[in-house]
Amino acid sequence: MHISKSNFYVVGIGASAGGLDAIQTLFDHVPSNTGMAFIIVQHLSPDFKSLMPELLSKHTSMPIYTAEDKQVIKPNCIYLNQRNKNLHIKGNQLYLLDKGPKNNLNLPIDIFFHTLGEEYNTKSMGVILSGTGSDGSRGIHTIKEQGGTIIVQDPISAQFDGMPNSAIATNLADFIAPPEKIAELIHRTPINNSLLIKNLNTPTSSDNLINNILTIVFKFSGIDFREYKKNTLIRRLEKRMSINNIDHLFDYVTFLSSNVEEKQALKEDFLIGVTRFFRDTEAFSSLKTKVIPKLCESKQVDETVRIWIAGCSTGEEVYSIAILLDDYIKSNNLNINFKIFGTDIDPRALTFAGLGMYNINISNEIDKKFLDRYFIKIGDKIQIIKTLREKIVFSNHNLIKDPPFIRMDLISCRNLLIYFDTKIQKKVMHNFQFALNQYAYLFLGNSESLGTVSKHFKTIDVKWKIFQNISSTKQYPSQSNSLERVSTISYKTPTTNIQSPNFRVKENPELVFHKYLSKKFSPASIFIDKSFNILFIKGDAGKRLSHNEGLFQNNLLKIVNTDIAGLIRSGIRRLESENQDIIIKGVINKTKTQNFSFDLKFHKPDIDDALNGCYLIEFTNDKVLDKEAPVVLKNIDVEEVSNQRLEDLENELKAVKTELQNAIEELETSNEELQSSNEELMASNEELQSTNEELQSVNEELYTVNSEMQEKNKELTNLSNDVTNLLDNTEIATLFLDTELRIRKFTPALKEIFNLHESDYGRPLSSFTSNFLEDTRAGIIKDSSLVLEKLITIEKQLSDKNNNYYLFRASPFITSAKKINGIVITLNNINKLKETEKDLKIVELRYKNLFQNLNEGFLHGEIITNNEGQPIDWIYLDANPTFEKIIGLERHEFLGKRLKKIAPYIQDDPTTWIKTFGETALSNKEHYIKEYSTKDGKHYQVHLFCPVKGEFAATFANITELKNKKEELAKSQEELYRAQEITHVGSWYLDLETGSVRWTRELYKIYGFDPNLPPPNLKSSSKLFTKSSWKTISKAINDCQNQGIPYNLELEIIRQGGTPGWLCIMGEAVKDENNTIIALKGAVQDITQQKLYEEELIKAKKEAEIANLHKNYFLANMSHEIRTPMNSVLGFSELLKNDSLTKKERLKYLEIIDGNSKQLLNLIDDIIDVAKMESNEIKLVYKECHVPNLIDNLEITYNQLNTNEYKKDITFKTVIPDTYKDLVIITDSHRLQQVLLNLLNNALKFSDKGEISFGFEVEEDNIKFFVKDQGIGIKKEKQIEIFERFKQINYQNNAKYGGTGLGLAICKGIITLMGGNINVSSNLNLGTTFSFSIPLKLTQFKNAKKPKLPIKCTRFLKDKTILIAEDDALIQLLFKVVLKNTGAYLLFAKTGTQAVNTYQTTPEIDVVLLDIRMPEMNGIDALSAILEINPKAKVIMQTAYTMPEEKEKCFNKGCVDFLSKPVIKDELFKVLNKWISK
Repeated sequence: MHISKSNFYVVGIGASAGGLDAIQTLFDHVPSNTGMAFIIVQHLSPDFKSLMPELLSKHTSMPIYTAEDKQVIKPNCIYLNQRNKNLHIKGNQLYLLDKGPKNNLNLPIDIFFHTLGEEYNTKSMGVILSGTGSDGSRGIHTIKEQGGTIIVQDPISAQFDGMPNSAIATNLADFIAPPEKIAELIHRTPINNSLLIKNLNTPTSSDNLINNILTIVFKFSGIDFREYKKNTLIRRLEKRMSINNIDHLFDYVTFLSSNVEEKQALKEDFLIGVTRFFRDTEAFSSLKTKVIPKLCESKQVDETVRIWIAGCSTGEEVYSIAILLDDYIKSNNLNINFKIFGTDIDPRALTFAGLGMYNINISNEIDKKFLDRYFIKIGDKIQIIKTLREKIVFSNHNLIKDPPFIRMDLISCRNLLIYFDTKIQKKVMHNFQFALNQYAYLFLGNSESLGTVSKHFKTIDVKWKIFQNISSTKQYPSQSNSLERVSTISYKTPTTNIQSPNFRVKENPELVFHKYLSKKFSPASIFIDKSFNILFIKGDAGKRLSHNEGLFQNNLLKIVNTDIAGLIRSGIRRLESENQDIIIKGVINKTKTQNFSFDLKFHKPDIDDALNGCYLIEFTNDKVLDKEAPVVLKNIDVEEVSNQRLEDLENELKAVKTELQNAIEELETSNEELQSSNEELMASNEELQSTNEELQSVNEELYTVNSEMQEKNKELTNLSNDVTNLLDNTEIATLFLDTELRIRKFTPALKEIFNLHESDYGRPLSSFTSNFLEDTRAGIIKDSSLVLEKLITIEKQLSDKNNNYYLFRASPFITSAKKINGIVITLNNINKLKETEKDLKIVELRYKNLFQNLNEGFLHGEIITNNEGQPIDWIYLDANPTFEKIIGLERHEFLGKRLKKIAPYIQDDPTTWIKTFGETALSNKEHYIKEYSTKDGKHYQVHLFCPVKGEFAATFANITELKNKKEELAKSQEELYRAQEITHVGSWYLDLETGSVRWTRELYKIYGFDPNLPPPNLKSSSKLFTKSSWKTISKAINDCQNQGIPYNLELEIIRQGGTPGWLCIMGEAVKDENNTIIALKGAVQDITQQKLYEEELIKAKKEAEIANLHKNYFLANMSHEIRTPMNSVLGFSELLKNDSLTKKERLKYLEIIDGNSKQLLNLIDDIIDVAKMESNEIKLVYKECHVPNLIDNLEITYNQLNTNEYKKDITFKTVIPDTYKDLVIITDSHRLQQVLLNLLNNALKFSDKGEISFGFEVEEDNIKFFVKDQGIGIKKEKQIEIFERFKQINYQNNAKYGGTGLGLAICKGIITLMGGNINVSSNLNLGTTFSFSIPLKLTQFKNAKKPKLPIKCTRFLKDKTILIAEDDALIQLLFKVVLKNTGAYLLFAKTGTQAVNTYQTTPEIDVVLLDIRMPEMNGIDALSAILEINPKAKVIMQTAYTMPEEKEKCFNKGCVDFLSKPVIKDELFKVLNKWISK
């Protein structure tokens, strides 16, 4: 099951002893809305319940949960670990795991931190707080490795610093701070800046800055990270920038350049090495079973297995492999050895690895067998044993630059190559192959691969990346430049020669002379110390020395021949014993070529403390010896020297032997004792270690429990103090008795009643005197016993000897465990209450008199409820005389009785009195019944309130007279409001003395104001008018106020929201009895609509005049356009009557008549199209249209038309893109052709010469058509009008050009309907270009050939029966003429009814031609009737009204085809052939 990870930070907090205070302080400063989840893991005792949820809740408002298995974590919540479970996190859920056996070391913080780092990577945060031990110091490795943040409490602020110090020692902590600062750091969550492009011009600049940073680190540390993968380094870089609160790369470069500590920190972050013992257990298991046995088998006796572990970090992997190898060798009694080389470039990690000492936390990672055999425990650490450590060499080695080791049997390099770029990976893999013996092994991380060297290896384990080198050939390691040939990496400065500047150093002149004299006259000499180590050489004394091969020696005796060494040793000894200079002459120095002789002088300086303990040996100049001559020693006998030396040596040897023998004997004795003691101590130590671990764990758990108990104890103390203060300050005498009625506790107020003191605790109550009479005191003791016996509460009033009254109350003392542990007695002084009761009786008498004489009716009753607590009735408890009059009953008739018995009709009362009165009595909610009417026409206002729960009281105020007056006033006012609303008239009143203004409801409505708000005063009313209107009304108001002149004005106003309007405003003065003007009043009528009507009428009049002018032009033009072809039709028809005409003349006249008839038909079609557009009835019929064919056909047509029009100077040109020669689109081809024809007709009409070009082009999702001419052009100001109906721009030239002014309006309407737009571009006398675009809807062009109908062949009609339904006799005649010689039988019907009857009686009819418009029954109904007779009937509809929806309706009804009138002969034959031939 896939568990999704949450997209928020998860903060893991580890704490142990002393952690409670740190956690509380931390959450005192953490906001509750950080968007993070907090998971706290503590060392808890499995035997005590943790109080942490309760204690922590006082320091944060975030929800706190004790973790449950598979619990989903949410932000802004806190989760605590359970006391006997370990906590894991997987995805966004927590998992609980059982702890290991009790004797095993359990590290819950490490366990949780491992899973937190693996799951949440960069969104994980690990916080280590106070605690002992080192738990958490291993888990933070995983968090750090995955890019998370590590925060550790400052050890100074921690109660126990074990855990913080262990975490800090790992050098992985990002921050070290006290808890309050940790809260601030958490709230300032590291932000992933993606510093690659932020605030930089280009990604290149980001790369340059990163390279600059890596160069700075290179110069500082000598480690070149520029060949590492950038993404890994960038994550570390972002972390350092976030830690230092730096947002920009260039700012960080500046900061890094000048901060050595930051350079070190960044280098360590780049080098972060995370490893552990036997990491990936399965991988090491595979190594143990598949590799190590093979390695050992391949070695002979005393041979050595050589292993190289590259990138070993702190050494855990090195020791893991060493343990496996050593265990196998010893288990199988093999006589072979092994050597392991662990290399890394981090000297700090290598130092740590060399020590071989680790936290005891790692015990869980190592098998117990290995732990006991290969580790020794030192305090809270464990260390690798010496015998294993001696077989391992740790050294600084750079895989990128340094040459590889050779003759290796196994190389392990896990999870290091993934940080290198591809080029370096390839180089390193070649180096590994070079370093390995044939049939040796390579062990990689599970995310790494062999790359290009895979051909040299065989796979041993594909999952855990174990390979065997099977190739005998080796590629020599590449060293492409001089930097790669050195053994260590250090920053190299440029190799250019730098000239040293010539300068002189001024010295002390005296020092110069001393140096010169020393050089000239001093002998060759050597200063040595007491151990014969050379301190200083002067002159050429060094040539007497000889250096052998090997390490450099600083000891004089080891770099001269043995003879001279003996002389030097003897000379120094005599110098010490005789305390004077010693000279040895003739010392021979033999070399390979010559022998030399010189003298030695020994001197001990004693004048300078700085030379104390030093000796000076002077050498004279060498003398060349031809032969070996005997050595002449003056002042000393050589034989004596030798004998003395031998004697000294023998004495020393004897003393040493004696001492050695004694020491050996003592050591043997001591060794036996120590061996015995050691065995006992080892056994004791193991027991103590185990006990210590258990005690430490228990101690931490007890400390946690103790902290929680202390916190709880503190709360209990505070609570006890609160209760004590409460009891002491209530001034209520309270007495606590135990089960034997002995005093346990009492309040100070009790001392005023009983003679008690603090020392009386534990004494029986009966032994004390009190202010009560003896009977009363005895009654108190008796009641106390009764309370204990029956577990009841007794309450009553008591009085003492001084006439003080008390409310006595005795009740059982019940513990939290529900046990009776005594009684509690309270004696509350009620003297004031008694006095109040007395006063109340007086007041009651006074109010009773008032009650009886009250003008308002008063009722007091008690509500009766059903089992569900719902009120169902009430009982009358009391009422005053006025109420008796209201209901017409006397008191004795209704008091104590139920309402439903007194007034049974109340159940049907619509006012739901019982429910209302019951709600008041039961919920203490006041009610006002504004109106209660009686049968005699009186009206009352009822006020309900609750004196005691379950009872009600009501007052009845008579409002009959007030109500009647209000009704009359409301009626009058409503009539006024209605009249104002109908007439849109509002009224106003202005009090001149107070300045207050009153508006009626309609006036608020006129201005658009909220009637619940006060109206504006006179001064602020200026905002309601335009400037000119305000000036006018201000003068009118002023005149009316001062002179009493009334006014009646029409003014423009500004309503609420800025809407303009017009008002008719009337006003007059209001005068008092002294004829003084005290107010102004008036009325306002909204005349905005009237003003709008006036404006619209004026505008409509102007438009009508313009339209009338265009109509006249249009009618005149239409008259001309109709009469001209009609004259031709009538004239040539008249000429046809002449019998003398030749056939050629007759045909010519017929062609003229036909052309003019078609012209008339086109004119009618245009008018119909305009009508359809105005009524939105025009519809498009979409089908496939071959656009290039359409353009080509138009070109052919207009070239022919041009010839007929005698416009020889005009040429037509088409533009069809080569890529769209077969373009087929979905559109209404008929309407598209109609638009192009209109535009081409206009171009031809208004052009006398030049070129007319037309065509199309495709623009993205549109197809654009254009028609361009070189004609008369259009004025710019007229280019908008040409698309309006009935408008022409050349009325004066209409006689020349003709036209109706409808063509372009029709074009625009069709293009708009198609979803396109049409434009015009024209220059007067230069030409015009019309263009329009429509949406491009493509389809695949089907190049199918349509069957050609031989129209002139009519044999298919022979012997066929055709029913023609047509009411027009002329059209019937036309059909007879057209079908005369076809051999078809024709049947005619003049009505729809006749057509149906004829079809029913003539079954042999083949086709029906049915007109839509016919008398009696229309064609559509006739079609339905015919199809009912014969569903397979072939009915062809015909009409002069070719509306698309009419066609669609006919096809839906069942017709097979459609003909439009006038019917064309060829079209008729084509349709008949189509359906008769089927």
